[in-house]
Amino acid sequence: LAAGREGEAEAWLREAYDSRRRDLAAGHWRTAESVSVLGGCLTALARYDESEALLLASHATVAASLGERHSKTQDTVKRILKLYEVWGKKQELERWRQTLPSDE
Repeated sequence: LAAGREGEAEAWLREAYDSRRRDLAAGHWRTAESVSVLGGCLTALARYDESEALLLASHATVAASLGERHSKTQDTVKRILKLYEVWGKKQELERWRQTLPSDE
């Protein structure tokens, strides 16, 4: 992803997700973290509907497991913010901005 090769990254991220889903208990935050990174990749590929579904599901799991202020939860929130920013969904963007800790 960092190299700007989102198409290649998607395949690797799906493989990582499948691996975690096989190896970890259902609802594990690490599996949800994989979903979050995949969602970020799909945002970069302009597949916004799919990205949104993955990111929101990931956020619910990671936040329930680690708490809203945990860095992994906040990473997902930042991916959600990026999604809504590039998608042009200003109302959702503002709503999610309010979930960031006040010290950011």
